[in-house]
Amino acid sequence: MAPSAMKPSLLQFLFLLLLAITPFSSVMSSEAPLIKDIGSEMEVFDGEWEQASPPPAQHSDWVPINGNVFTSQPKGNIWIRGSIDTTNIMDSQWLVMSPLANSARVFLDGVPTSENLQSHLESPSQEEIPFHHFIFQLPSSESTTEISVNLQSEVPISTFFKLTNIEGLIGYITKNLFISVFFVAAISVLFIYNLFLYFTVKDTVYLWYSALGLSALAYTLSLTNLVAYFNISENNFNNLTKFALILMNIFSVGVFVRIIKVRELRRV
Repeated sequence: MAPSAMKPSLLQFLFLLLLAITPFSSVMSSEAPLIKDIGSEMEVFDGEWEQASPPPAQHSDWVPINGNVFTSQPKGNIWIRGSIDTTNIMDSQWLVMSPLANSARVFLDGVPTSENLQSHLESPSQEEIPFHHFIFQLPSSESTTEISVNLQSEVPISTFFKLTNIEGLIGYITKNLFISVFFVAAISVLFIYNLFLYFTVKDTVYLWYSALGLSALAYTLSLTNLVAYFNISENNFNNLTKFALILMNIFSVGVFVRIIKVRELRRV
């Protein structure tokens, strides 16, 4: 029975690969031209700034961001700035960021667009446009506007900055939600499938697969921020993310050890 335990793992890998290629290929091929990445055009403040208003643009501690995606080291208060050209634009623009920061706030020419910081766990049902990412409406103006973003996080974060109009925003929300739910559904199916095999075949390798799938499911919920749809506190969210990541590493080692043992049995 042990040698056959390798086959489901290969089948599951091919199953995930097939499912992942299909939606990603369609999404990437139909990327809306109304969405613009502006991460490479922005700067991060490489210093300490604890005031509520953004640092002045002339400050010497501003450094360019390397690439479209900003990645930070553990830091509680992060400031990012740039300039956006809003001339000849009739409708409002929207700034979209990933949810891997505790909270965010956007300033236009030093004036905040919202009274308070926006939390990454804010329920989409309470927002004007329901979405589990950070989205900020930027009103149009007749000149180039300086935009500043304040991110609050106690763990390393990685976020993109996308500028779009309402049509592009709706399209992006639809695609992103589809991909997020798709991966959660795929991992859930594999978890149930492996759990069924464990009770049917009584081979512990399927129990390892199920445990790995369950931890991957919890981490995917936090990584895609689908947990924003649940009523969960920030402290519980952080604990869930850390705990799921630790379990993924532990169960990955267990699965790897089990596969090595199966290979050794096949050689005998």
